[in-house]
Amino acid sequence: MRVLLLVPLTTNQGIIHILKKLCILKKISNIPRIIQLDLNTGPFVTGFLKPIIVLPIQISNDEANFIIHHELEHLLHHHILIRACIEIISIIYWWNPIIWILRREIIYSLELQADANVMKSLSSSVSFSYLETLVKMSRQIDKNQINNLALPFSMKNSMIEYRIKTALKSNNFLNNRKSFIFYAGLLLLSIVALLFSFIYTFESYEVNPTEVEGTFSVNSKTDYLVLQKDKSYDLYINDKYVVNFSSIPEEFSGLSIY
Repeated sequence: MRVLLLVPLTTNQGIIHILKKLCILKKISNIPRIIQLDLNTGPFVTGFLKPIIVLPIQISNDEANFIIHHELEHLLHHHILIRACIEIISIIYWWNPIIWILRREIIYSLELQADANVMKSLSSSVSFSYLETLVKMSRQIDKNQINNLALPFSMKNSMIEYRIKTALKSNNFLNNRKSFIFYAGLLLLSIVALLFSFIYTFESYEVNPTEVEGTFSVNSKTDYLVLQKDKSYDLYINDKYVVNFSSIPEEFSGLSIY
């Protein structure tokens, strides 16, 4: 992030105009920086207080419009913060496979919501151009060069295929917002469950040795009661006197009486 802040802003006036136009349209006051790098990586957005959109050098104005629009949707809905939270949880609970599955689904949902918000303002023909841009940018990805807190415009091929299929199958792409809400709620529920595990620790039961002293167990085959003249009962365990009862306790009712 600090390295990206040192990179000069883009001088491409077409891209600058697109950014300003979209920020005004979406009422975004914290206008992100836009830089262009000649790297083997797809476009992405990163940064909390000082967001940065990274674009490749070789890009048309139409492609820049699609990408900037998509990345602004991430900023507008605080997706970077959500991504940061799920990454922190994944690091802490790295041993839990459910967390990694949830992480993947949350990331998918973030991308689908951004796609939905972009495509709802596009005509059918322009929407196909948007999907073509997704495919083109996916070819420039080197996932090792994108940090975990960045939200790339295009991801690995399986994700691109999933996003395109979802877009083509859905007449109302905004239905994916329901998916986002579902997974976000599932994430919140998982966080509560994990925090609850810190409060209550489940351990195997172990008897304190100090509590064992003075206690005994009874075997109906070897132990018995002896009736005394005063109508009380002596308990014998392994032919040894243990205690006297004025009446037979219910739990000893199965013992023989002599």
